Amino acid sequence: MNGRDAIAAAALVTSGAVLWWRAVQQGDMSLADAAPLLIAFPLAWHLGQPWSLDRQRPCSWPILGAAVAAVALGESLSLPFLSGLGWVLAVAASGILHSLSSIPPRRLLLLPLLGFPWLVGAGGLGWYFRLSAAWIAELSFSAAGFALTREGTQLSIQGEPLSVEAACAGLGSLQAMLLAGTAAALLELGRSRRFWLALPILAAAAWLGNTLRVLLLSAVTLSSGHAFATGWFHNVSGWAVLAAIFGACLALFRSWASPTHRTITITTTSPTPPP
Repeated sequence: MNGRDAIAAAALVTSGAVLWWRAVQQGDMSLADAAPLLIAFPLAWHLGQPWSLDRQRPCSWPILGAAVAAVALGESLSLPFLSGLGWVLAVAASGILHSLSSIPPRRLLLLPLLGFPWLVGAGGLGWYFRLSAAWIAELSFSAAGFALTREGTQLSIQGEPLSVEAACAGLGSLQAMLLAGTAAALLELGRSRRFWLALPILAAAAWLGNTLRVLLLSAVTLSSGHAFATGWFHNVSGWAVLAAIFGACLALFRSWASPTHRTITITTTSPTPPP
């Protein structure tokens, strides 16, 4: 690696660290909640091995221009998703390293994109997860005959106030599960065209897991009280719902994967001639 490559690599690492920390601040997340997402970066490196230094591939200036525009827009509008996308595009544009893995490089770049903690802020995506979950809760409990009012993500069921906050919806752990699901799809469907079908399925599973968690916690709050629902049951039930949803996704991806070719040996014996 020459001096120019080293400068480009240092610029990418430094800018990535700054943008990641900015995403944590914009999403109002604790470092403990955001830190598990950092596994995305070494995971992408591991799955992309072996790597080679490609000095013949020039920098893609159009993609780099799009990267700068995405970061500028993301930072000016406080949209961490756009900032993370811009950084990933800058990595793609640099052309410093070339992956020799069986997994296409453009698919590997989804992992570092999920490594930025953008779902809680997410340019409105986290908000819509919470809002839709509150709306489903309103429909469900109203259909069950409960007296209910809703204003945004604030619910009042039988006089019990419920607020679908980011912590209640489990958006921090939800993005970690999205990351795990994408890694599983890469491992099981690395070069398959079905990989791109797996992504909307993961997004739908994320929404379903979020909504089921909110419904479960709301029901437990009404039956067992706020203290129990926000205690140990809060985290255990949330992880159980997400693990079940994404476990089903993993089973689906494995069923889509090409079957392992097996060598079958058939032994025949000649019939013994009659005496």
